[in-house]
Amino acid sequence: MAGAASPGPALPAPPAAWAGAGIRLWRAGGAMALLRTGPLRFRPGQADLLHLDLWDGPLALLRDGGTGAYNPPPAQGWWHAHFTGTAAHNTVQFDAEDQMPRLTRFLFARWPAMGTLPDGAWLRDWRGRRHAREVVAEGRSWRVRDRLAGPWRVATLRWRLAPGDWDLEAGGVAGPAGRIAVSADAPLDLALEQGWESPAYGMVNAVPVLRATVHAPGSSFQTIITLP
Repeated sequence: MAGAASPGPALPAPPAAWAGAGIRLWRAGGAMALLRTGPLRFRPGQADLLHLDLWDGPLALLRDGGTGAYNPPPAQGWWHAHFTGTAAHNTVQFDAEDQMPRLTRFLFARWPAMGTLPDGAWLRDWRGRRHAREVVAEGRSWRVRDRLAGPWRVATLRWRLAPGDWDLEAGGVAGPAGRIAVSADAPLDLALEQGWESPAYGMVNAVPVLRATVHAPGSSFQTIITLP
């Protein structure tokens, strides 16, 4: 009778931080964050630069909008422009515009310049507006710093939340999945709004969105996510 096979060597633990082509990843306290960093080697399909996903175990707490459909029914003709646009992602939008102007339904022009930072990445768009995002994980607390510059009038930060019970509080939102606090070095407008996500192709559901807006160029946002 053949003996039992001996176990192979144990696999190493995954790295706490990792950078690859177009993304950066962090792991801490059972959570994982992914940052969309570029560079744009191929034409971008979505205006989603510096978008951040945050997973707490299996829960997508801060989530991407998805795709909708490439050829939606006439009554849902807004799907494509919405889900490929900057407002459908966890990033900063300047002056209610996408990060890049559209040439056609599937082609963006004037791709931003991008680069990496020790804890994140930065972009400079075709109008000279600049966004630098840094991510720091400390156990079950995550801090995201968004530094803004350039010739903009209104900057809007959106955090697309997991469906659930969220309450708008002074300085952020709270619910069973955690607390998200947003501050800025300028007067800040906060709102909890209904947005949309596409969890599967051709499917669209409502999703809560925390929106933060400032009107002072040179400002910065700080977001602190505290997980239970």
